[in-house]
Amino acid sequence: MDPLLAQLLKTFAEELEERGLDFERDLLDLEKETDPAVRDRLLESLLRTAHSLKGAAGSVNIEVIGSLCHGIEDILGPARHLGAAIEPAGWKLCFAAGDALRSAARQLRDDAPLDKAHLTSVVTQIGELIFARGAPPVRESVPDPPVLPKIVMPSRPVETPPPLPAVVPAPVPQVLGAVRIAAEKLDSLLAQSGELLLARRRAQNRRGSVAELQTFVKQWRDARWNAIMDGNTVEDVDRLDWVMNELIRLDQALAGDQHLLEASAAPLHAEVTRLRMLPFSVACDGLARAARDVAFASGKEAELVVEGGAVEIDRSVIDGLRAPLLHLVRNAVDHGVGTPERRRARGKPLAGRVSVSAALRGDKLEVMVADDGSGLKLEEIGEEIRRKGLVLRPGETVADAIFLPGFSTSREITSISGRGIGLDAVKASVEAMRGTVEVASIEGEGTRFILSLPLTLTTIRALLVESAGQIFAIDGASVRRVAIVAAKDLHWSKGVPLFIEGDEAVPVVGLSEVLGLSQDRERAKTEKLNLVIVGLGGQRRAFVVDALNAEREILVRNLGPRLAGLHHIVGATVLLTGRIALILNTAELMRTTLGRSRILEEQAGQAAGPAVKRRILVVDDSLTSRAMERNILEVAGYEVDAAADGAEAWDLLQNAGADIVVSDIEMPRMDGFALVEAIRASSRFRDLPVILVTSRARPEDKARGLEVGANAYIVKSAFEQDVLLEAVARFL
Repeated sequence: MDPLLAQLLKTFAEELEERGLDFERDLLDLEKETDPAVRDRLLESLLRTAHSLKGAAGSVNIEVIGSLCHGIEDILGPARHLGAAIEPAGWKLCFAAGDALRSAARQLRDDAPLDKAHLTSVVTQIGELIFARGAPPVRESVPDPPVLPKIVMPSRPVETPPPLPAVVPAPVPQVLGAVRIAAEKLDSLLAQSGELLLARRRAQNRRGSVAELQTFVKQWRDARWNAIMDGNTVEDVDRLDWVMNELIRLDQALAGDQHLLEASAAPLHAEVTRLRMLPFSVACDGLARAARDVAFASGKEAELVVEGGAVEIDRSVIDGLRAPLLHLVRNAVDHGVGTPERRRARGKPLAGRVSVSAALRGDKLEVMVADDGSGLKLEEIGEEIRRKGLVLRPGETVADAIFLPGFSTSREITSISGRGIGLDAVKASVEAMRGTVEVASIEGEGTRFILSLPLTLTTIRALLVESAGQIFAIDGASVRRVAIVAAKDLHWSKGVPLFIEGDEAVPVVGLSEVLGLSQDRERAKTEKLNLVIVGLGGQRRAFVVDALNAEREILVRNLGPRLAGLHHIVGATVLLTGRIALILNTAELMRTTLGRSRILEEQAGQAAGPAVKRRILVVDDSLTSRAMERNILEVAGYEVDAAADGAEAWDLLQNAGADIVVSDIEMPRMDGFALVEAIRASSRFRDLPVILVTSRARPEDKARGLEVGANAYIVKSAFEQDVLLEAVARFL
C-alpha cells in the first residue's frame, strides 16, 4: 500500500473512532431528551458528524462508509428539518450504523480487512426504510463532498515550482494545542524513563562503592604512617596520598553527575507517567449503550449515571477496567433493575438508576457500580450454595458466593445471565490488576460492587524476598507485616502450622511449596522462620521465605506472550544488581492456599472406577431442533435420548431414566408445561433438573415455565450452543 494512503487511513481510523463515540453519545442523549431546543442541537450535531465522516470517507475512497453516513442523514434529516418523529426502526438502524462505524474503525486501526458486507447490509436496510417512507429524504443544504480519486504517487520527479515571494507573517496569539501520540510510543517512552531511573539508582550505588574504597585507602595510608612513626621505612605514602586525592575528585565528579541525572530522570519519569493518565470517563465509554440495550431487551427502563469521570488514572488501569465495568453494568440492569411494574409496586421510579463512580482513596482508586433495585436474593443464593454442597470459608458471607465460578441463581438462561459466568471473571480481572472487589446489598434498596485498584500498574511499592534461590516481589499493599519467629513457637492444628497474630490464627505455608520450587533441606530445618503475612479480602496467610530483603518502588515489566501464562507471576522487574525479580500475583497465591482442594474428589473418582456418561433426554417435536440439540450434547460427551413430545418423553423416563431433561414447550399430546408438572409430581423424578428451550419469549410464558418447576428457561431466539452447554453443566 502507498505509504501516504496508509497514513491517511490511519488518521481516518482515529477520526472514525472518535466521531463514532460522539455519534453514539449524542444518539443516546437524543433518545431520552424531551426539550425541543436540546433535541434540535443534538440532531444538528449528529447530522454534522455524519456529514463530516462522509467527506472523510470519500477522501480515503471508502465509499461504503460514505454511503452509510449518507443513510444516517436520510433517517435523521426529516426529524431535524421537518420536526418528524423517528420511528422505532429508524432508532434501531441508527444504533446499528453507529456500531458498524465503530467496528470499521477498529478494523482499520488494527489493519484488519474491512467488513464491507456488514456495512453494506446496514446501508441496504436503511435504503429499505427510506423507500418505505414514500417521501424523498431531507438533508442539510450542503453539497455532498466529491469522492476523490485514488491517491497515486508520481513515478518520476516533479518539477519544483518557483519560490513564492517572502511574506512576513502577522503575529499570532499563542494557543495550547493537542498532539496525537500512539499508546505504544508512550509505553516505550515510559520504559526508557524507567531505565533512566534505574541508571540514577546505579549511579548512587557507584558513589557508595567509591566511598568504601576511600575508607579502605585512608586506613591503608594511616597504617603506613604509623609504621613510619615506629621507625620503619615505608615507601609509596606519597602515591597513596595521590590515590586518595584522585578518589576525592572522582567522588565529587560522580556527585555532580548524579545531581544532573536526578534533576532530569525523576521529572522526566513523572511527566511521562502524567502523559499516560486518562480521565475515568474513558473507561465508561459504551456503558450507557450497554445499559440501554439490556434494558430494551428485557422490557425495562434504566439510566446510567457516571460520577467522578474527571478522576485521572493510568491508561493500563483504564484498559483493565473496561471489561469488568461492562459486565457489572449489564448485570446491574439485568438482575438489579426490576421491570416498571415491579418498581411501581415498590413505590420506585419506573426507570431504574445504575451509577458508576470513581474516587481517590489515598493511593488507591475506588470504583463503585450500584443499582437501586431490590438487592441480592440471599435466600436463593443460600439454597444454591446448599444444592451445590459448597462450604464458605471463614470470613466469607453468603453474598460472596456470587463470585464463584459457575455460580448463578437465575433460572432464565440468556446470553447475558443465568449461565454461571461473569462475576468470577470480574473478580479475576480485578485481582490481575492487584485489586479487590467486594459486594454489599440492602434488601429493597439495591446492590453495590466496590472495586479497589491501584492508580497505576506500571510501578508498585513491593517487598523483595528470596525463596529457593530466586528473588520475588510481593505487592506492598497486600503485605500486613513481616515477622521472624522460632519454628517451635508455631502452633499446630490438624496438621497445619499456625502463626498467632493477636486473636487470629494465621495458617503458615512455604512460598517455595506453593510455587512448586525445590527447597534446600538444610535450610528448611532452620530454627528461625522469616514470615510474610499477606492479607486480601479479610483472609490472612503467612508465607515462609528464606530471606527478607527490602521494600522499594519497582517498575513492572510484562513477561511477554510466551511467559504470560505462568501461574502466580504477573510480571518482572530488574534490580540494581542486574538480577531479575519476579512479581507475584498475590490474589492467585491466596486463592491457591485458600481454594477448595480437589484431591479428595479425584481420589474418590479413581476409587469408583471409570466415569459414567451423564444421560440427557431431549424433547422437541421439530426434527431439526431435536437433531441439532442432540448433536451439540453428544459432541460435548453426553449420552442423549430423544423424544418427539412430552408423552414419549414420559415413557422414556419411566424405562431408562435421565440425569436432566431438555424440552420444548409447544408439542402434541403432552406439551412442555405438562411434562414438567408430571415430573415434579413424581416421587421418583421430582428433583430431576428440567431446562425449557422454546421460542416463546413472552413474560407470561417464562413465568409459567418457572412456576411449574422448570430449573431454567432458554429462549430459542437467543439460543447459542455455549448457552445450552453451560446451562446443562450448571445443573448436572
